[in-house]
Amino acid sequence: MVNGFPEAEIHELKNSRFKNPIIFAGFVGAGLVGPISINHIISELNLKEIGFLRSMYLPPSTVFMQGRLRHPFRFYSNKSGSICAIICEITLPFGLHDIVSTILNWAEKNGSHEIVILDGVAAATHDNKAFCAAEEDLCRVMESNDIKMIPQGFITGVAGGLLNECLVRKIQGVTLLVKASEKG
Repeated sequence: MVNGFPEAEIHELKNSRFKNPIIFAGFVGAGLVGPISINHIISELNLKEIGFLRSMYLPPSTVFMQGRLRHPFRFYSNKSGSICAIICEITLPFGLHDIVSTILNWAEKNGSHEIVILDGVAAATHDNKAFCAAEEDLCRVMESNDIKMIPQGFITGVAGGLLNECLVRKIQGVTLLVKASEKG
């Protein structure tokens, strides 16, 4: 801890029970696809906020919706604990290893075996197609559902760190990507 701030910890708002949850996560990136997609999932599935990530590496900021202050790095769950969502609505320049490790430790502790990162790929044009990047077995499953593998690229930040660390843990990581522009 530095000045009362932890390197990274998940502050749970209430004790939640989980049932091998699939975790959907979205972070600031091309076209804000991650946070927009996660906000949609939260709304459509009526997920409830269960906690937030505190870290000395988060820039001093907050977000607000309809006048209500909210932590910028939040965790949600459905009632049965089978679906969780993680949303971060700010850019994180430092401490990514600690943050990634904290998220994956929490996921493992709660029985999760799969994290799905929703993100955008910078492109000049949009279409209605999704692409994926994952380990080979999961890519075959995605292709059988008409989701093509993205030929090449890289993902940075918390999303890239989570996917990279999933390769050495017992959590399957996959990213679903859509074309997005940085222009609006």
